Amino acid sequence: ANPELHGGRELTARDLLLAGEASLDKSTSVDREIKADVYSGVANLWSRLGDRQRAYHATAKRVRMLENLGPSPSLVTALLDKAEASLQSGAMDDLKSATDQIHDVSRKATLTDAQLSELRYYEGWRLLRSGSVRASKQAFTAAKDFAARVSDLDRSLRALSGRIHAPAAEKNPAAALDDYTSAIDILKDSGLSDEDRLRRAVEVVAPLYSLGEYRLGWPLISALAEESSAVLGEFSETQSALRLYWGRWRVQVGKPEAALAWLQGRSGRQLGRTSAPGGIESFDYLALETELLLASGRVKESRQALERLKSYDSQVSIGKKRLLSTIRLDLLIKENNGQGVVHELSGPVWRGVEKTSDESRWEFHKLWYQSLAHILLGEKLEALASLSTAESVAVRSWGASHPRTRTAQFLRLSLLASETDMSTESRNAALGRLQHLKDLLRESYPETHPPVSKADDIVSSLESRRLAWPAAEKPRSPQLFVLH
Repeated sequence: ANPELHGGRELTARDLLLAGEASLDKSTSVDREIKADVYSGVANLWSRLGDRQRAYHATAKRVRMLENLGPSPSLVTALLDKAEASLQSGAMDDLKSATDQIHDVSRKATLTDAQLSELRYYEGWRLLRSGSVRASKQAFTAAKDFAARVSDLDRSLRALSGRIHAPAAEKNPAAALDDYTSAIDILKDSGLSDEDRLRRAVEVVAPLYSLGEYRLGWPLISALAEESSAVLGEFSETQSALRLYWGRWRVQVGKPEAALAWLQGRSGRQLGRTSAPGGIESFDYLALETELLLASGRVKESRQALERLKSYDSQVSIGKKRLLSTIRLDLLIKENNGQGVVHELSGPVWRGVEKTSDESRWEFHKLWYQSLAHILLGEKLEALASLSTAESVAVRSWGASHPRTRTAQFLRLSLLASETDMSTESRNAALGRLQHLKDLLRESYPETHPPVSKADDIVSSLESRRLAWPAAEKPRSPQLFVLH
């Protein structure tokens, strides 16, 4: 935009879109249906700029415009878009409201098979997030069947991505990987545009993270990030979800520098000032940057970034608050501050995680960090008790073969194997189990992943010394694995 017309200030696309939407909000002379169509375009633009919250609000305005005109195909389309925006922004109550309203409208306006596929897909996610795993799988299967009726590969892929998530929640990785293989086969010859194919590929690959298939998923995420940069542009906001996944995988595999360089290039400013267009995305990018800084050993800068994240406290969900707390906990552990870990875990965001069935992920993390605090404070018995409970929670949540379960088991056994009064026979048996667990972890993690080398170090140390840590000695860093 011409800066001479705006007080010498260069207007960005975001500025123009904000001004245009504000003008549309005030307009009373535009036909409601036309106004709804314009809001649809506004929502799409906000989405392409990476601002999910503003995209959601624009979509909600569109729905309100069309509601006044009565049930119609246009209202169904708008409500489906609202369901998508609600899912992307994590507004599960609004997602339920949108799907319930679609059911009401469908009594007077017939839904197409494509629309029914979308409706079942969104219902699947609502059910999955509420803990109704079996029902969610049925909904995703119905979504796939409706898409197949009209040979809609795009919607079939979305339904399959949901079906991959559902058995992952059921601790059935074999079924999840079967659907993953089917989705990959479809992607190879889908006929979708490059942008749509990449978007669907991210949805299909993302569940591998929760399945613990880090070795399988890491090269796929890396290849998708590289292709996305070539197709969409390295800093395109349309690939923001992929880049956030990619960055977090880089934290997991101990390769933070490339992601930090990408964030620096994206922001055009010094690290520590990373920002997305606005809202929750700003939090996501800054939280990722903080994790990456910490993973690269830049403790001072990560602490400064944590301070900036405090300004988002009133805007983000309890899950994001806990994510922020885990970053603080990792920082405290790097500083060998066991008392600080205990204090952080006593805060309000961690209260009650043991009492809710769908909080098992966070219950595990709380127990994990408790055990590390006990190790730092020299409280081996308490550490063993926390690790034993953490292991049970992990089995219940993800299954016995998940890397999180094996990680807790490995650390517990390594503490037991370091006991000074253990018999040679018992110690040898413990070391044998540790060696086996280490080999199993290597099957899940990439060879260069920090847990693999740290597990090697622990086993080698125990085999060479065959004695406990001296009472006054504490391990340099009990944080064997980043488990976000």
